[in-house]
Amino acid sequence: MTILLQRRRFSALIDQIRTWTSSIKSDKQYRSLSTGDLVTTTKTPSEFESDFMEMDFGSTPTTSSLPSHFDDCDLVPMEFKKNGVKLLKQGSKKAMSTKKYGSSGDLTKLRVEDIHKAQSWFFLDVDPRSAERILMSDGFLDASFLISFFRGKYVLSVLKGHKVEHLVIREYQKKNGSTAFQLDVDRSFKNLLELTDYYKKNKSYVLCTKLSRGVRPRKNQDVRSRA
Repeated sequence: MTILLQRRRFSALIDQIRTWTSSIKSDKQYRSLSTGDLVTTTKTPSEFESDFMEMDFGSTPTTSSLPSHFDDCDLVPMEFKKNGVKLLKQGSKKAMSTKKYGSSGDLTKLRVEDIHKAQSWFFLDVDPRSAERILMSDGFLDASFLISFFRGKYVLSVLKGHKVEHLVIREYQKKNGSTAFQLDVDRSFKNLLELTDYYKKNKSYVLCTKLSRGVRPRKNQDVRSRA
């Protein structure tokens, strides 16, 4: 009788341990950069999730899906004008400059996706390890950066010293239906070009430094997206 009672107690103890272990595994939490509070995620993180730094904006970010063949204009020099987009002649000085430094101009009538893919520092599906290789192969320029759309998130990768930090940029819909992008709690932008231009001149709460130069891969290290 005593042996049977001991077995039952041992079995109950094992069940409690299993329940406790299961609850820990299913309750994955991440600490907020803004408040230090724990933020629970319902999505299974990727192997790179621990590399990402993400602000807690108090609401769930929404990320719109990209259109098919998002990168068809990859490395195609474009000039933005009031009446739309103009493709530049390959080989011209203006085209070469646009390929190297990205496009800018009147962006009011352009789709956000078109603005992003015209920038030399914008990549599609580049994971954090590849982003680190690209930035470190560019001469270790402090605060050099690139942005990738990776696993449904816009990720800003910045070289600080000999280390690369990966910060998630929040994309969300405003009340008027327009799309906005946010790195800090107190400021939002219409597109990633506006965001990077601002943080080239101003320090971010998260970055604590100004961005220097957007980086594109060298010809023998082209890991940009392909259709």
